[in-house]
Amino acid sequence: SISALGSGPDWLQEQTVGCFPVVLYNDEKVAWMESCSCYPEFLKNVSSMVCCCALTFDLLFRGLSGRHVAQAQLMQSCLAAVKASMLVVQRSQEPITTAVLSASEDQSDLHQALSGLLRCYTCILTDEEFVQTVQSTAGMAVVLLIRSIIGSGDDVAGLLQCSVDAGSLAPQWLRQSCAGLYESSRPAAVALYLSHGALAMLSWRGKTLGPQAEKLLLLIPEVLLSLDTRVKESSTVMVVARVLTLWSGAAVDCVQVDTCPPLLRSSLIGGSSLIARLHQHIYAHWEHPLDGVRHQTRSMFQNLLTIHQHCSDHKSDLTCNPSSLSHMVQALQEMPACTEGKNIPLLCSYVLNLILKILVCSSGSAGSRGALGALMTCLRAARSQGVLKSVEEELCGGLVPLPLMRQALVHKHDQVRMDALGLVCESHRSTETLSRQEIELIRHFLPFNLNSQSPGARQQSVSLLKKLLCRVKDSAQLLPNPTEPVGSHRVPSGSGKDLQLYLSILQIICSPLFFRLWFCSWRFSELFSCSSCAVLSCPCESKSLTLLLSNEPERLQSLLQVALDLSTSTKPFDSVTASHLLNLLLHQPGLQDALLHCIQKQHIPVQPPALIQSQTSEASSLEQNTLAVVQWLMVCLKEEVLKAESSLLQAAASYPLYGRAHCITAVLQPLNTGSLVLLSEWRAVVSELIGLCYRMSDVVSPVVQSSSPEGLIPMDTESETSAGLQKILQEIQPRDTNDFFTSARELDPSESDCNSEQKEPENTVHKPQSCNSVTAQMVLVCCWRTMKEVSMLLGHLCQSMPLCCPLTHAEGRGVVTEDQVEGVGKYFREQLLQSRHRGAFELAYVGFVRLTEMLCRSGSATLQQLPAHWLKEVLEEVKSSDPSSKLCATRRSAGIPFYIQALLSSEPKSSSCGLLKMTMRSLTALAMPSNDADTESSSVPQVHALNILRALYRDTRLGENIVPFVSDGMQAAILGFTSPVWAVRNSSTLLFSTLITRIFGVKKGKDEHSKKNRMTGREFFTRFPALYPFLLSQLQEAAASVNSDSGQVKLHPSLFLLLLVLGRLYPSPMDGSSSPLGLAPFMPLIIRCGRSAVYRTREMAARALVPFVLVTQVPSTIHTLLEELPQEPGPGLQQNHIHGTLLQVCESTLVSYSLQQSINLTCYMTYKVCTIEYLQKPLNVLFYCQDLSEAAVVCLSRWGALVTQGCAEDQPAEVKLMSAEVLVKAVPTLLTAPALPLGITHTVALWKSLFTLLQDEDQDVRDGAADFTCVSTGAVSPPVALEMGVGLLCQLFQMWGQVAAGMVNLIQWLLGDEQSDTRCEESLDLDEEFLFEKGDLNLWAEPLSWARMLHRHLSALISVTHSPDVSTTELDRLSAIAKSNALAAQRSMKGLPALPQFSATIEYAKISLLKERTSLALNLLDTLRPS
Repeated sequence: SISALGSGPDWLQEQTVGCFPVVLYNDEKVAWMESCSCYPEFLKNVSSMVCCCALTFDLLFRGLSGRHVAQAQLMQSCLAAVKASMLVVQRSQEPITTAVLSASEDQSDLHQALSGLLRCYTCILTDEEFVQTVQSTAGMAVVLLIRSIIGSGDDVAGLLQCSVDAGSLAPQWLRQSCAGLYESSRPAAVALYLSHGALAMLSWRGKTLGPQAEKLLLLIPEVLLSLDTRVKESSTVMVVARVLTLWSGAAVDCVQVDTCPPLLRSSLIGGSSLIARLHQHIYAHWEHPLDGVRHQTRSMFQNLLTIHQHCSDHKSDLTCNPSSLSHMVQALQEMPACTEGKNIPLLCSYVLNLILKILVCSSGSAGSRGALGALMTCLRAARSQGVLKSVEEELCGGLVPLPLMRQALVHKHDQVRMDALGLVCESHRSTETLSRQEIELIRHFLPFNLNSQSPGARQQSVSLLKKLLCRVKDSAQLLPNPTEPVGSHRVPSGSGKDLQLYLSILQIICSPLFFRLWFCSWRFSELFSCSSCAVLSCPCESKSLTLLLSNEPERLQSLLQVALDLSTSTKPFDSVTASHLLNLLLHQPGLQDALLHCIQKQHIPVQPPALIQSQTSEASSLEQNTLAVVQWLMVCLKEEVLKAESSLLQAAASYPLYGRAHCITAVLQPLNTGSLVLLSEWRAVVSELIGLCYRMSDVVSPVVQSSSPEGLIPMDTESETSAGLQKILQEIQPRDTNDFFTSARELDPSESDCNSEQKEPENTVHKPQSCNSVTAQMVLVCCWRTMKEVSMLLGHLCQSMPLCCPLTHAEGRGVVTEDQVEGVGKYFREQLLQSRHRGAFELAYVGFVRLTEMLCRSGSATLQQLPAHWLKEVLEEVKSSDPSSKLCATRRSAGIPFYIQALLSSEPKSSSCGLLKMTMRSLTALAMPSNDADTESSSVPQVHALNILRALYRDTRLGENIVPFVSDGMQAAILGFTSPVWAVRNSSTLLFSTLITRIFGVKKGKDEHSKKNRMTGREFFTRFPALYPFLLSQLQEAAASVNSDSGQVKLHPSLFLLLLVLGRLYPSPMDGSSSPLGLAPFMPLIIRCGRSAVYRTREMAARALVPFVLVTQVPSTIHTLLEELPQEPGPGLQQNHIHGTLLQVCESTLVSYSLQQSINLTCYMTYKVCTIEYLQKPLNVLFYCQDLSEAAVVCLSRWGALVTQGCAEDQPAEVKLMSAEVLVKAVPTLLTAPALPLGITHTVALWKSLFTLLQDEDQDVRDGAADFTCVSTGAVSPPVALEMGVGLLCQLFQMWGQVAAGMVNLIQWLLGDEQSDTRCEESLDLDEEFLFEKGDLNLWAEPLSWARMLHRHLSALISVTHSPDVSTTELDRLSAIAKSNALAAQRSMKGLPALPQFSATIEYAKISLLKERTSLALNLLDTLRPS
């Protein structure tokens, strides 16, 4: 040990150090080296060991091909070796200095040791197989060693420039040792790592720089900026950004000293050439896709401002010298509107108070995001960064009025609401206590935002609520223990109130969430509530949620029976319910007894598995219960598979296999497989499960692997597949017709069930009477869902079960064997490469990903090498594929891309990504057009390559590692359009679309030409420099084919793609002709494309011209275009040329704001104007006529009926949008007029139409109807507008003196349509034909919330008006309807099976809603009756 070595004599220590073994390094060995680094002999031995490590690395690394974990361990050992050598060098300054000063021969060994270290570091820096962390550390080691040898870092500048300075102090042997670093052919990243080493290992703080250090400091950013256009990998871009930020920090340290050199000061002041280049780098990277790059860019920008502050004459205040910042401010102001919201906040920290004052004063704009949205954005950023702090109980120090915050939390625009919620939830410190004001704002936010239709808004809301709960948890730890007496020295007075306030937070959040999980809430509220409840219940165990069932064995048996019945339901969502129920029951100690009771009750002639007695076993209750449930589900599944092997049609009709498999996978998930006790039982279960999965797959494979699985038309040439399909096809085909697509096969009673003679168990799941009707759709669903569950189950078994491997489980605690894992891998390969149904191979991909993740981290060398082996096999198969291959060339290559995706995603992100690089090079070569004649047979590999590339570019798991290959993919996609083969052109179209999304981001709106998914031309060609010459050459070729003068239409295949890419760019004020990637050569070519005889080409050319016209060149460009127009008509006049030029002039004017203000380009759609004018004519009459005649009233009534008809749910969205616009304008004139010009009946009908639109499923319709609040309170979300509208209507009833009539109408709304609700019994059975369709169900409206809202406002109206005089006749009529509905609901509820909440969810929800509405109505009617 280290301590024992230190206590020995000196001669023993030196001999021990000399015998230090060359082994892989770890922390203990590094610590040993640190303690021994004071011995002179140690440096020589360390040098030899590190050199041996570097020399043997190449051999070891290639020998571990495919074993990513072992390769990562080798990299860590190399990193530890380099760090250890640096540590020894730092501790050996005295012998190194002596060796340098002395030229005696006895120091030659030390010279050789140091020279060996330099050669080792050079080898690491120039070998691209090493990961960046090792290379970066080697760069620091080189600078450290040079500094130790010559006493300074003056020679580092020569290394960066690949040259030797004339006055170099470095000895000859040093330069020879690192000769590879002086070669111009070295990798570009070497300069990056040396720059990082110079900044990290040399001292820059608090000292005056010498000439060489000053030269080095100014040289480093030049080197880094030259790398900017050459690096491709995102990880290298990240390192460049980090090193630039490190340099800016070092520059700040250098300019802060009083003796800063004048040359350095003048070179770093704002406006200098170097700072201008750095600003251009900032402008190109502050919107980079990587978060880290954006953060580093922001930090560098702040450092540059500090540098300018110290280099200028106004050191005290940055704002005292506004001229120094004028170029930056001007650049920001000239930014397009689509990016200014992202860029301007870079300066907001310096002018925050001014921004807030301006925005607060102008925050009253209604109907748009406007100033209120900007205010919330700035406040949120300021608070999260610690610029703005809360004072006591006031949010933001009382800067923003509380009503304004409430308005922002319910604003119509999603981003305003999210920024307002972020302002409340986020804080600079996680321990910042919550104020009562913040809790009240959360209470105000939740009820109106739970049913958000936007997935992004729901995800952001859940994420922000999670941050809030983390704040509660962290800040609550600072509160005193409630068990200590208040007023003591540890518990200050008033702390009990704070603790009580914190305890109320969970209730405030949970109450609306659990209410929305009631059975009458719909999809969006359930999604939000489930996600939020998952966040809330993360620390909780499900065991604590199920203790209430332990004393109720009968209820436990009922729940278990329902779960078992639902697992065989033909409705896919019932199996999900069954799995949740089983997971709930797994923690119950009496589950095994209940399971035995259910088995005996079903009278099934199958022996149940031997149940494990908890008294004789050390296994946990969860493990025993899980094993028992899995064993019984396997017993049932084996019987069902046996029946399905004889009749797949019968299986699809009565016992689809996927439900049981899904439940098995679900119950295995909570099990901690690392601490299993019943190992022998689990080994038998896993082995049997794998075999059972193979049998299930064999049953359904003929369907999902057929050429046309959706139609079951056997077109395969393989005899086995064709024979299996013919058998299934004959089974499904109806007896009396061949039209099996639309007709259902009616099973014979004798075929309906093999167990028909057995007694039917009690309390079975309610099934439709038409259960014998089977369609081809049901068979297909049964097959692909079975394949899905098989894949998920196999993937879970391989991922979670311990592997029988001596390296990982030497004590024999493994469950799954290597042969079983390899067999599962071969199964996935077969399914992914041969399945044709998308549902089958998409879910097989999920299971295969789990398998590949397990292979990567397994301790078996054989399993670790399988992904690389499989990948090479499939790439060779793709390369040699032809029409006779089994690989599917249609359906976008089916599962082949998924197979390769899964293999590549198993590669660790921290590795050198060798498999990804190899795959991309191979696929890119295949995707490029070949010199051979393009035929259907020769183009099959190209089609596969294009489809696989498309999938890889879409894969988010590959992250930014795929970005360096975007340029090659874009070239392949564009060149693919020139192929005469349709399949190649089709795949190229799909690849091109994917690349557009990958480059410019996911489309954030319906507008194809939106400015949100764009970037500057400078940024585009900086990220993808290889596309500059390619696009230019392709555009030259395409423009040469454009000739409208001949009158013939000549369309180059790639012209549309080129113009589409160029049209996604926009001009930047930083673009200039001095850039090597100047945009000027594109302009004449695009202008020429505007002469095309194809209208679409002229339009796209006009749009593509905009990015290449600088803002300052707009007038001259327009002048040039106008001069090309003919002065007078003539025989050679071409209208296409004139039209294309005018389009380009029109688009160019949009670049300049001054020109845009002087040109009126507004146009209106004629049909919309006519329709709105026709519907608004009656509104205009009211402005001039106070007393309406009877004829006018009749006319208005007809108009109201027309508007009401346009608000019906079955109307198109365009019609409802127009009706919403008309109703919004009618609110201040007709709907709120004191004179009631339409009468109470028609007016209330129009209000009901408005409320119907506010609950419409289309978001645009809801937003349009919510605009009626803009006049009074501003733009609010539709739920808030609905609440406000009902309250306003109740107030209008009082103003009109029509409270009694209003009460009758609103109670009628509360009861709903009695004709549909009272016939609930007849509509309980779902139509099997629409089993997989949404139908007319409105997934946004919430009838339960609507009913309770009406009840709440009506109750308030009754209390205010003191029981209005409603006629007894009306009360009796409404009471009769309510009682009839209550009786119908009671009868329907009795007809449901046991526990209908799970077994008949939809039917139970309908009946429960009817009961709730009836109960609320009866409550109001009883209140209205005279006492």
